[in-house]
Amino acid sequence: MSEYDWSTFDLHYYYPVPPATLFRSWATADGLCAFYIGEAVHSAPDGAPRAADEIVRAGDGYDWRYRHDFGHGGRFTEVIADRRVAFTFGPDMIVTVDIEADGAGSHLRLRQTGIPVDPQGRVQMHLNCRSCWIFFLVNLMSVYQTNTDLRHADPARVNGIEVGFPVPEPAKERA
Repeated sequence: MSEYDWSTFDLHYYYPVPPATLFRSWATADGLCAFYIGEAVHSAPDGAPRAADEIVRAGDGYDWRYRHDFGHGGRFTEVIADRRVAFTFGPDMIVTVDIEADGAGSHLRLRQTGIPVDPQGRVQMHLNCRSCWIFFLVNLMSVYQTNTDLRHADPARVNGIEVGFPVPEPAKERA
C-alpha cells in the first residue's frame, strides 16, 4: 500500500443536468452564489467587473465572501466552455472542476492540488476543505433537484461543516 498523498484530493459527483448547466453553476457569480458563496464578485484582468450571470474567463479575478465572516480572493486560471473551471484557492492551491456528459446528466470531478503537507495543511487545507467541498457538492444537487439551499442562513451557525478539531501542536524536543 502506498503512502496517502495529503497534497491533493479528488471528489466525484453525478448531476441530472447537462454539462452546460453544471458549468454555469461554477463559471458565473450567480451560479456560485446559488450553492456555495454568499457573495461573489468577478472581474476582468483590467479590473472591469463581470456581470453576475457572465461566464468568467481565464485570468479573471474573484472576490468571494462566505456566509460567515470569511472571504478571499484569487484568480481563474483555466476556463473551457462547458468542460472545465480552475481557480486559485488559498495561498498556493488550485481547484479544478472538470465536467463531462454522462448519460442523461453530467459527471463532475473536483480536484484540489497544492495542499501543504504539514500538520496545519493536512487539517485545514485537506480534511477541512474536503469536508466542505463534499457539503457544497451535495448542496448543489439539492438546489438542482429540490430548489432547496441546505446552507444555514444564520452566519453564526454556518461554520458547522468544518472538521471542528484543532491542529495538533508539534512535539517538543527534549533538552
